[in-house]
Amino acid sequence: MFGRFAFARDNGTLTLEGKRIALGGRSSGLLAALLDARGSVVSKSDLMERVWPGATVEEGNLTVQVAALRKVLGQRADHSEWIVTVARIGYRLCIEDAVGPREVSSPLPPLVVLPFHNLSGEHAQDYFADGIVDDLIIALSRFKTFAVISRTSSFAYKGRAVDVREIGRELGVRYLLEGSIRRSGNRLRVTAQLVDATTAGHLWAQNYDGALEDVFDMQDRITESVVSIVEPMIKRAEIDRTRLKPPTSLDAYDLYLQAMALVLKTEPGATLRAIELIERSLALDPNFPPAIAIATIAYTSLYDRQMPGATEETRSKGLEYARIALAAAGNDANVRVTGGISVIMLGGEYESGLAAIRQAAAENPNSVQVLGYAGVGALWASKVEEAEGYLLRAVRLNPNDYVSHWTLTRLAHIRILQGRFEEALDWASRAYAVSPSNAITHSMLVAANAFLGRLEEAARWAEALRKMSP
Repeated sequence: MFGRFAFARDNGTLTLEGKRIALGGRSSGLLAALLDARGSVVSKSDLMERVWPGATVEEGNLTVQVAALRKVLGQRADHSEWIVTVARIGYRLCIEDAVGPREVSSPLPPLVVLPFHNLSGEHAQDYFADGIVDDLIIALSRFKTFAVISRTSSFAYKGRAVDVREIGRELGVRYLLEGSIRRSGNRLRVTAQLVDATTAGHLWAQNYDGALEDVFDMQDRITESVVSIVEPMIKRAEIDRTRLKPPTSLDAYDLYLQAMALVLKTEPGATLRAIELIERSLALDPNFPPAIAIATIAYTSLYDRQMPGATEETRSKGLEYARIALAAAGNDANVRVTGGISVIMLGGEYESGLAAIRQAAAENPNSVQVLGYAGVGALWASKVEEAEGYLLRAVRLNPNDYVSHWTLTRLAHIRILQGRFEEALDWASRAYAVSPSNAITHSMLVAANAFLGRLEEAARWAEALRKMSP
């Protein structure tokens, strides 16, 4: 639904306050494509492929269909057009006030990867900058916690000096990833930065240096590093954004983000608060897979850590959510891995759980979250070497991830199982430095010190553990 209109996807009909409006097949396809974009810009080429699949048509045909659809829709309440032309790029539908399943169940923050600037003065290096952007768009598109604008739309800005806030308004995006390359002799420097399109504020920036003959290896390293950092940065920015909103404006997505900020925290009461928030979110929208995944992890964490509130009922509820997550995952690796780890930990379903986490890790090998969950799930299933591989890769990709204490703690656990107690103590100490309120980290510090014969130190940690988690 948008404005006073309702569009039925199953038969392509449009109604205005219940009265059916004649709509041709092309116009119906065009409207569906614009609605799917949820207010973001759709490039002309994408629209033409959607409306005339597999056919080669002139751009003028699209212009005719847009004009026809505009005539059918008329003007908005403020006398503006429903369909806005974005010069040299495409069109967007003004549906900021829209309601309906897509707007509720897929409220993902949009991101655009802009063409990187070639600062070397050599046009022969343009291919390198464009190749980095192509790889980043492909890699980032595999993450399902944000929506990535197509290459066609982003490359319309190549060679143009446009304010990032204007780009944000034109494309309907909240975040921009931009960068540059510079060559000096046989050396290359690449800079990448993440920008908030609404404020033009910088969220993250990084330089990468390498030799020209290693250009493709360098390109792979940049892609791997950027995607592992950008996803948690956007998540963190989205969480911070919700804190600026008054409680009366909270919707299902904002409740989901608040729960996500709490679900893996180790402070007393954080998990129960996350469960309360995510249950409220799911009451508003029960069909948003990332929210189902958060519910799954919240109940699993409650059971795993045996916190107050952990009962057979909550274990069963978490297992039910896990199975729903697996069924609803689609191509979302984050949802799939949470379902996999939870059916292992809550239901002892090792074969199906391992299959799910392995598939998730293959689908998104650059997600620190996917790798961390896969590592814990594999460890619970006694696949120690497999778990070690997932967790070490997660630490290598982003050692400062906001939930790295869980990864570090499980690596300590693995080293204890392997009899490498000094290394276990080192990993556990690093985990404690990140989160001193994690009871499982304390248990690793007890065990590592005890195995090393440092019984007084082990007793000190045991006493601290008893006070923290009696």
